[in-house]
Amino acid sequence: LLLMCAALAMSACTVQQTAVMDKIRDIDNVGSYRLPLNLLSSVIGDKASKIPGLDLSALQGVRSVDVLTAKDPNTKDKVRKLLNQFYKGNTYELLLEAKENRMKGVSIYGLPVGTERYSELIMIVDNGIDINILQLNGTMSRKDLKFL
Repeated sequence: LLLMCAALAMSACTVQQTAVMDKIRDIDNVGSYRLPLNLLSSVIGDKASKIPGLDLSALQGVRSVDVLTAKDPNTKDKVRKLLNQFYKGNTYELLLEAKENRMKGVSIYGLPVGTERYSELIMIVDNGIDINILQLNGTMSRKDLKFL
């Protein structure tokens, strides 16, 4: 009985990997911004073709870009706890990881749909001072990821 209660208590603290970003959005003091890609395209317009290294055609299947930010120390602690659960999951495919230490680094994850295709990309940048998460929603191929 004691083991069953302990297992229930631990499962109550666990968040599915696909639900972590929504839980982070619910934390007080987390900035959350959604940028529909058609708005980005209309703002940049023809200028995008003149910016070296910028290839918006790689984002043609992306419907929106969400940006989440955490700067407050207590907020960052809450976000890091949820991100630790995200890192342990196996639903998303790790595409890139460059860590300086446990808290500082860049990670990119993709939610696979079929062979070498993703319905969502998540880039997590924790520089120790703040945490920024970029979430691209839509359809991207592995070839589209060259813009990263």
